[in-house]
Amino acid sequence: GPGTVSFAGARSGYGRVVEVDHGYGFKSRYGHLRSITVSKGDTVEVGDLVGKMG
Repeated sequence: GPGTVSFAGARSGYGRVVEVDHGYGFKSRYGHLRSITVSKGDTVEVGDLVGKMG
């Protein structure tokens, strides 16, 4: 579902990573990204691009 980007950057073990806070204690994490297309605080919806793999 929709959420707010709570972290976008480099993190040990994940390389470039984006974390999305969906509220109610639920978060999604997208790691090992080639590039990041969002910033901390951005609101994202289902289907939005948060980064690129590869």
